[in-house]
Amino acid sequence: MPAQYELVVKGDRNAIRAYLEGYFVGKGIRQGYVFTEDSPYNFEAIKERIKFHGETQHLICDAALRGPIGTAIKRAPEEFKFEIAEIVKVTRGYFHFEFETANRQVAGSIKRIMSRLPSGVSLTDYAPEEIINPDAEVVEVYAPMHPYVYKGAGVVEGDVAGVHEMRRRMAQNNHINLDRIEIHH
Repeated sequence: MPAQYELVVKGDRNAIRAYLEGYFVGKGIRQGYVFTEDSPYNFEAIKERIKFHGETQHLICDAALRGPIGTAIKRAPEEFKFEIAEIVKVTRGYFHFEFETANRQVAGSIKRIMSRLPSGVSLTDYAPEEIINPDAEVVEVYAPMHPYVYKGAGVVEGDVAGVHEMRRRMAQNNHINLDRIEIHH
């Protein structure tokens, strides 16, 4: 996976975003970047970690886009007063997840997702349980016992691009509860 960088750009948030989106469209760039507020990244933690005065826009981008984005910001008209406040390499990302289902098809889907990790990504603290109780039947409406339950929790961590991809895959299954991605420099 390509190296990822966090870019913090000072200036009016909406103007920065509109300017960069226009730049990306003009260059035919459709992937390799994400505005953190539109992403599964923990934007609040990022804002707290970086103490700049005034408005900022945060992006996560592939290494190949870091230079071109920086050049585009420097070439913006002076009235925008854009400034690159920080460019930092993102070393890793992680997020917590959990799931529980009594549906064998959903369980199979979760197993398939978990068995295909992107390169540079691992599962930690992950020990799923498959509980099979053929004698179980619904005892009460409020306390059902299921003949089958598959549940688990853990952490997906590693290369931030791979972590982002894994979270995207997991988010397609609405039985998996996902935290936002935390990043480390």
